[in-house]
Amino acid sequence: MLVTVSYSSYPSVTASHNFSVLLQDYCDSNVSITLPPALSDVTYTIGDSQIDVVWGAISWSPTYCVMSVHSSLDPIPNDTQAIKTDIVTSTVSIFSTDNVSGIDMTLSTPAPPINYVQKIFLKTEAGTSKDGPSQTLEFNIAMTDPCFSATIDLSSGGVVPNLSPSYTIGDTADF
Repeated sequence: MLVTVSYSSYPSVTASHNFSVLLQDYCDSNVSITLPPALSDVTYTIGDSQIDVVWGAISWSPTYCVMSVHSSLDPIPNDTQAIKTDIVTSTVSIFSTDNVSGIDMTLSTPAPPINYVQKIFLKTEAGTSKDGPSQTLEFNIAMTDPCFSATIDLSSGGVVPNLSPSYTIGDTADF
């Protein structure tokens, strides 16, 4: 920035000097955040009624700092509409009929749910995320599929598998 000064009595006499000005956003590093009460973890069974999780107001100081509310979800569900966050109403809505969003395909009985982590945090006007441990509202969503928690019983009149199969070389294969 070039600054030029002159005397009012001698306007033709001037002096100039280059100055560097570094503007630092005070709100980018000096904000104290107060979170609402912690949210309980949620278990949702696919196909059930919608669950709405509402969080309270997040406040910060100094209040003249411009902050905005943001969210993240990890991982992203197969049904991208299964978990929706509305930062205007401070609500996370959970609803799905897509069973792939709730099945961890690990081979076990019952199949474990897929666990999602929902985070609510602030960003400064400069775009800096305030998402440290004491600055983030976080809760877990366990999404299950009722079809994969059922046990199939083959011993009561159904087909009983041969648990000791044998095969003689040359015999016709029976698959």
